[in-house]
Amino acid sequence: MLLHIVPRGRIGRGPEAELVERYLKRIAWPVRVTELPEAGGKLPPEPPQCRRVVLDEKGEAFGSMAFARLLERWRDEGMREARFLIGAADGFDDETREGADLLL
Repeated sequence: MLLHIVPRGRIGRGPEAELVERYLKRIAWPVRVTELPEAGGKLPPEPPQCRRVVLDEKGEAFGSMAFARLLERWRDEGMREARFLIGAADGFDDETREGADLLL
């Protein structure tokens, strides 16, 4: 299963670039990062069997083991992609939150 990280704004540049690269190397699953502009821009089309995870202040908190079990369950159910949306400073609108499979 592909872990697809879709942030608003640039996460792989500037002072945090080294930290982002270090953490991406730790992930054992395939990972793709698609950066969107701070405003506008379209999400890449979602493939079939995709879960959308919105990282939002109103979301659930998971421990590492519980989160790993969730990803394993999605993989075992045949999910091809877990897409993680990271918002800009002003967060997400209600429509994006409602369309999420998980608010994290």
